[in-house]
Amino acid sequence: MKKAAYSGFPVLILVFFVIGCQMGEDPDTWTDLTSLDQINGTCNSSYSQTYTIREIIEAQGDDWNDGLAARFGDMKATVSIDLTITFNGNAATQTVTMQVAQVFSGGRIDNEWPNIKKGYSEPVIVNDEHHSVSMAREATHPLAISDLAGTQINQHGTKLKIPPETQRGLIRKFWDLLFANPV
Repeated sequence: MKKAAYSGFPVLILVFFVIGCQMGEDPDTWTDLTSLDQINGTCNSSYSQTYTIREIIEAQGDDWNDGLAARFGDMKATVSIDLTITFNGNAATQTVTMQVAQVFSGGRIDNEWPNIKKGYSEPVIVNDEHHSVSMAREATHPLAISDLAGTQINQHGTKLKIPPETQRGLIRKFWDLLFANPV
């Protein structure tokens, strides 16, 4: 059951990335990204959302049941994410920096807190008083134009439209790299 306490991060990152990078319709003219030389710059985004433990467990594809309801009650987790992505098209690299904080509240938090914090295998900062866990990660990795399949860039070279499937691939890569290289 440890999985439910902390592995919601990838799901929440996906939600964040989709919300953070899909800017909707605008008057820009879009063309296909054809070269990494077109992308040199930094994207910054922040996200904060409160989820019930039930929502996190179900988003992971697990079933909520009476035992979990008794264990967690109406416990919630507020997740805050600050993400910076720096594209260096000339060097064909991408650097991702992520800071995540997760604060647990409500329900049976006083009883469950010891179990929740044991579920974190990565180096994290634990604050017992506030029932929170935070972590920072940074990773640089090679970037190929194929990593950005279907991506479009606006006429000013200031915005990208990244298709959902490409976003999912980038998120998987980010996740693997960020947690293989703790700051």
